[in-house]
Amino acid sequence: MQGLRNSYGSGANVKHMQNSKSRTTFRIVCFAVSLIVSFLILICFFLTIRKIKMELHTDYMTAQAAITDGDYQSAIDIFDMLGPNYQEARKYKEYAMARMLYDDQRFEDAWVIFESLGNFEDSSMYLTMIEEESADNSNEDSYAEACKCYVEENYARAFDIFNKLGEYNNSRDLAERSKALWRQQCANVISAGIRCSVGITENGGAKLSCGDFFFGRDDIEQNWSDVVSVSACGEFVLGLKEDGTVYLATMERDDRYDYQISTSDWTDIIAVSAGEQFIVGLRSDGTIVSSGSFEEGNVELRSWEKIVAIDTGWQHVVGLDQDGNVHIAGKHVEQLQNDIDAVKDQWSDLIAISTGGSIGFENGVRNRGLGHIVALRRDGKVLAVGDDEYGQRDVTGWENVVAISAGDYHTVALTKEGRILSTQRKDDFPDSYEEINNQWASKKFRALSAGYGSTLGVEVDGSVCNAGLDKNGQSDVAGWKIKQ
Repeated sequence: MQGLRNSYGSGANVKHMQNSKSRTTFRIVCFAVSLIVSFLILICFFLTIRKIKMELHTDYMTAQAAITDGDYQSAIDIFDMLGPNYQEARKYKEYAMARMLYDDQRFEDAWVIFESLGNFEDSSMYLTMIEEESADNSNEDSYAEACKCYVEENYARAFDIFNKLGEYNNSRDLAERSKALWRQQCANVISAGIRCSVGITENGGAKLSCGDFFFGRDDIEQNWSDVVSVSACGEFVLGLKEDGTVYLATMERDDRYDYQISTSDWTDIIAVSAGEQFIVGLRSDGTIVSSGSFEEGNVELRSWEKIVAIDTGWQHVVGLDQDGNVHIAGKHVEQLQNDIDAVKDQWSDLIAISTGGSIGFENGVRNRGLGHIVALRRDGKVLAVGDDEYGQRDVTGWENVVAISAGDYHTVALTKEGRILSTQRKDDFPDSYEEINNQWASKKFRALSAGYGSTLGVEVDGSVCNAGLDKNGQSDVAGWKIKQ
């Protein structure tokens, strides 16, 4: 019995051991299977992630290629889908938007984005291109404006714009041409002064009409050449040359004057004008140079800018700027300026300016007069302010005027038809009134100048006529032939 029990117990133990081993094996197999499954899942996960990354990268590269192909909207849509955090999708999206704006010529908007991107891709290159494009567009607009001014014979403004354009198109040549025409536009081929008159001869020299007292007469008639404009008033005569330099002739020797008088450093001059004891010149940059005795106005002259035309009276200078404003320097400035300001709405669209008078004696006191200022409008009408004792401002009704000149006691104008108009009244100036209104009626003139109670007129053939005073021999112009 004991043996049987031992035998039975031994068998049970073996079976138990077998069952335990089977369970262990099963557990091992299950664990192995779970490991394999987990590994396979992990592989699938990584493969999926990789696929997604590859797809995202493909989209990323596709969007970049779309930028290269100019399909900016598709690129923007893809970068939107990728999201702002995917690599540099945000920057590429902005870059694509900037490129699209650039191609649409919305340069200002494109500039803002490119500037924010800094050195990303070729943003800095596009910034440079926008600058150049903007400059080209600006130059094109300026060039068109300059050409318009040139056609409208606004040569001062045309020169200013062409000169700033530099080498753009043919601006340099057009600037020089505009300057030459501006100088010609301001030119006086004849000038009636107080003590003398001067005119440009057919060969570009000059003739002087005066007594033998004028020191510089021989210099004028023997040495001046290439003259395009002249001016005479008190003690000085000026001659402007084609190259923008200026001749100066004086009534007395230079050492007789208590003040400096010289034009040796005057260059690039457009127009000249002589006052009583001073001279002024207009530079092509719109500023003024002066010399002589003119303490009352030198400060004002130095502040003038963008001037296109000038003229002088005995004691003051007037200038017209590009915007049509009238500038005055010298004596009685405030009153004359107030007179203009009072009728400012009429003093518009001006193309020429002239001044005269402002000298006289009363009870032994000199310089009592205001002088008068005359302006020509583009519509051919004439305006005047200042002294009117002799009817100097009686210009109402004048029409089709192309040139004006203010003398000491009168104003004259040249009409489009070649007729000369004068404010001189019959009672005050019977001889010159008769000369201009009757004897000159059948003549046709192309230039004129008002002086000290006298008027010089240049006929179309170059002959010169005089009407009025001849106190100092300043009107001895018989036989003169003036340059066309």
